[in-house]
Amino acid sequence: MFKKYHDAIIAYERVLFEKPDSIRTKFEMGRSYFLSNSLSNAQSIFKDLKQNPKVPSSVLRNIDKYLEVIDDKTEKHTLNGIFLL
Repeated sequence: MFKKYHDAIIAYERVLFEKPDSIRTKFEMGRSYFLSNSLSNAQSIFKDLKQNPKVPSSVLRNIDKYLEVIDDKTEKHTLNGIFLL
């Protein structure tokens, strides 16, 4: 399953090389990173998209949901690390 996301990310990178302002491509690349559990990359892309005033409000709501899940997952790992110490 991971391989398909990796292939998708490579394809999105090619599209962004030609069309660096493509909101849809950036969003889908962020989703692919998220689904392949590369949360820091997904978070970076989503935060970048949130700064773009051209991103539709419906997409911003989806981005917020992804960022919330990323925060929840990374917060739990941090807490687990603290308890292990």
